[in-house]
Amino acid sequence: LVKVMDEDSYDASDLTGEASLPLKPTNGPVTLPLSLSLRGNVADIRAHKSEVTVEISRSQPPQDSRLAEIWHVTVHSVSDLPKMDWMTDSDPQVVVLLGPTMRGCHRKNFTPVVYNDSNAEFGCRLDYGVSRTDVLDSVFRMLSLALEQHLGPECIPMFLPKVTSLPRWRGPKNEDFENFLAKLPAFAPEAQRQCFPRVLKR
Repeated sequence: LVKVMDEDSYDASDLTGEASLPLKPTNGPVTLPLSLSLRGNVADIRAHKSEVTVEISRSQPPQDSRLAEIWHVTVHSVSDLPKMDWMTDSDPQVVVLLGPTMRGCHRKNFTPVVYNDSNAEFGCRLDYGVSRTDVLDSVFRMLSLALEQHLGPECIPMFLPKVTSLPRWRGPKNEDFENFLAKLPAFAPEAQRQCFPRVLKR
């Protein structure tokens, strides 16, 4: 999933438009039409034929790596973006999400922001490492031993389906993670008060 955002320094960034394509090598750049967000001047937005140009490739890590494979998404450019602000051209930033994976989570990465340019050139490669299954299993096994209770991918908020649907492009709220910690005896409020009494009193 490719999302083009209009960066705002003071308020939440606006979604300009989005496009999707299968996760497989494209063998060169491909240009995708953007499905535009109809916020603001709808007639003006519909007059634009906005596009994003990306390229997908894959590489194999060394045999002793903890990664199974590495995906590369190069964001080349965007074109004919509508103005999302009243006074200036768009300030585009491209967000690329890969997933959900077999573990149920998305991987998210960002390009830099290009200010006041509705036909921005990025030339930015975003890299996504996919961990080997045995490595993830080992991590959860060690966490389970350390916390003295079972801990698996289904227990962690960023793996849950309701979070991976990404209702907000910036991800889940802090309380999702706080609720997760509260379910672990080692991080429950009573344990926190014993470990950090002075900090919590403040």
